[in-house]
Amino acid sequence: MLSAKYSPDAQTDSAIGTVQFLRGEGDLTSGYWTVSPEDAPEPFSEVLGCTETLILISGRLGVSDDAGNEATLLPGDSVSLEKGTTVTWTVLEPLVKFWVHH
Repeated sequence: MLSAKYSPDAQTDSAIGTVQFLRGEGDLTSGYWTVSPEDAPEPFSEVLGCTETLILISGRLGVSDDAGNEATLLPGDSVSLEKGTTVTWTVLEPLVKFWVHH
């Protein structure tokens, strides 16, 4: 579990997994998402309300978008997804994702 000392808002349970916010100023926010396959046993989709850039810190994450692009992210992999994109996430292993919303 990530330490809440790095978070101005501390960590919170999200709809799936745990989110720890590091920064939140206007349209720019960042933080960590920690989730396991037990938290998300099935792929799930969301429409992004902002552009998201992420780097996978640990674990394995499947990502696909509404344009048919697919990738399996491994630690160190990064991707940027545009606002309005429908993204399907598949949690393949327990993971930690660092994200920036802008």
